[in-house]
Amino acid sequence: MLPIPNVATWLHTQLPGFEVSEERALGKTIRDFARYTQKEVLQGHIQEVLKCLAVANFLYEHGSRLMQRTMECVYVYGLSPVMLTPVNGQPLDTMLPASLRAVCTRFVVNGNQ
Repeated sequence: MLPIPNVATWLHTQLPGFEVSEERALGKTIRDFARYTQKEVLQGHIQEVLKCLAVANFLYEHGSRLMQRTMECVYVYGLSPVMLTPVNGQPLDTMLPASLRAVCTRFVVNGNQ
């Protein structure tokens, strides 16, 4: 399990284009990660989008319960404005790993609960 204080640094090592100035609260770091992913989606950078989604999936599947809830409530919710945006002809929501796609489905079915 990745220690929460090291998440920003770890994200930068996985995604060198993701700039972090300092270790911050987990929610702020994940919010910035969601914004970075959004930017890459809107610019159509499919390889970087796929890397972002793989990293997000790793954090979700291997993180603490706090990390999982943060990924659900901040990352997935933060991507909602671009979920139907095509990246290389494929909507982002169809590119999500199964675990994150299940979170999106749960949000839709349960009304974000």
